[in-house]
Amino acid sequence: MGKEIIQIEHAYKQYGEKKVLDDFSLNIEKGETIAMIGSSGTGKTTLFNVITGTVSLDSGTVLIDGKEESTYNRKTMAKKLGMMTQKFDLVNELSVINNVLAGRLADWGFLKSLISLVHPLEKVLATEVLEQVNLEDKMYEKTANLSGGEQQRVALARVLVQNPEILLADEPIASLDPALSETVLQMLTGLTKEHGITLLCSLHSVEYAVRYFDRVVGLKDGKLFLNCKTEEISKEQLEELYR
Repeated sequence: MGKEIIQIEHAYKQYGEKKVLDDFSLNIEKGETIAMIGSSGTGKTTLFNVITGTVSLDSGTVLIDGKEESTYNRKTMAKKLGMMTQKFDLVNELSVINNVLAGRLADWGFLKSLISLVHPLEKVLATEVLEQVNLEDKMYEKTANLSGGEQQRVALARVLVQNPEILLADEPIASLDPALSETVLQMLTGLTKEHGITLLCSLHSVEYAVRYFDRVVGLKDGKLFLNCKTEEISKEQLEELYR
């Protein structure tokens, strides 16, 4: 740690009359695992979309490894940034291995990607990451046949194949029951640390945020309200955040 890999300075975004991000600034160091908490509608998803470049700020800057998002092309951005969502974003009709190897699309190009749909390429790599998420026995199974927890682990394996420096996980356990949520979070935080990936994860559960992450960032009305190590959070701060 020590090197800032994401720098957000005075981010401002407004939709109509609503200020979604209001002078929001945050620096994230390489290798950190950060949980982002706060009530629904406080700007967490918008912030993620700003970081990925799918939403533009009205004012302010976002630097990824010292450069603006617009300076990266598709291939170099895939090396910097990976994304997981609560909807999994998998192709249910494809096999698990094909969904996992989708993490290689930015490197392969169109023809190689097309060939891999028929004869999956880089099977050794796919097998390695599926072993890490305990799904090697499901490699050729249709993804639609998996449980929600298994599908989210496929999504995690796809990101590991992509091997980005940063992973944004937007409510990755929102559709999972508590037992599956624990499993996914253990794998998510454990494997990103093992691979040296910086993790920024939005959560509704304060309990999980404190248990699995190094630092907690709280948003309230689009502003940075809380920013501290998990062991330093007070009950009073959390009550005020959600009031």
